[in-house]
Amino acid sequence: MFNFDERLPVARIPVQGYELGNVSGIAPGPLFFQEKRLDVENGKEEALYIQSRTTRDAVTFDIRIDYRIGADSKSLTISDHGRQFALTSINCTEKGRYKGSVIIAPGYASYDTVWYWDLRGGGMGLIKQARRPQRFENYGACVYHFPRSSK
Repeated sequence: MFNFDERLPVARIPVQGYELGNVSGIAPGPLFFQEKRLDVENGKEEALYIQSRTTRDAVTFDIRIDYRIGADSKSLTISDHGRQFALTSINCTEKGRYKGSVIIAPGYASYDTVWYWDLRGGGMGLIKQARRPQRFENYGACVYHFPRSSK
């Protein structure tokens, strides 16, 4: 996971966690390469799942992977079909409304194209394109404050 709200984004381990504007329940955790190492045996393949996020800015980026084969150091740059990946924070046009701790109206954001992570059905979910991106529904994401819990 890469968190582009950091000054210098680095690979992090995703962990369970909630923050303002975070509806997935996944947050950036400890540094990935301080705790893990990727070893790939000769003739084998390894799949990487990379998640990126930002809550404040619009960013563009490529991903560079540095690796070694024997004594040779190499690198590979991954892009979006020759273009940089693009990511933007949610631009709220209407904030969500709550009654107590229950959401009664979702917040909305306005975009031309929206891709979202559909978590229905369990598992890792699927990346899907929103049918009506002009009024993309963001349950909780366009709330400027979380309701206080009643004690």
